Amino acid sequence: MENNEFVLNRGQKDFIDKLGFYYESYGIPKIGGRILGYILLLDGPTPAENISSALGVSRASVSTNLRLLINYGFIEKKMVQQGRTDFYVMAESAWENALITRIHGFRSLMNILDTDSLNTDNSSVNEMREWCQLMYSIHEKARDEWKKRR
Repeated sequence: MENNEFVLNRGQKDFIDKLGFYYESYGIPKIGGRILGYILLLDGPTPAENISSALGVSRASVSTNLRLLINYGFIEKKMVQQGRTDFYVMAESAWENALITRIHGFRSLMNILDTDSLNTDNSSVNEMREWCQLMYSIHEKARDEWKKRR
């Protein structure tokens, strides 16, 4: 496999930037969202140095954000040739992992809301609890449906 850099057009750059802002609203650094967008557009493996060059981001920042995206389950390392260079691709289970992350978040929030010392007569707390249970259930169903489609 050659190590050629993917050249981005204006629309692709805009897409990447928009994903950066979108994922930033979910706690992933803007650069992480941009990296995800770049890898998504490639539809194949790429080394970190190509990501750094294409996005105009330092190699250290790319490495940090690649680790974060791997931990979230969005991307994974892939061996494409012998050598010391790591290549990155979208994880096969990226979107199921995104649902699982949300499911865990709602489960954690429900555990906080189920604390014995919390006043259960409070209508706002009860409404939040009900909302969390609904969101948890919806995301579980979405994950099950997604698994069927894969």
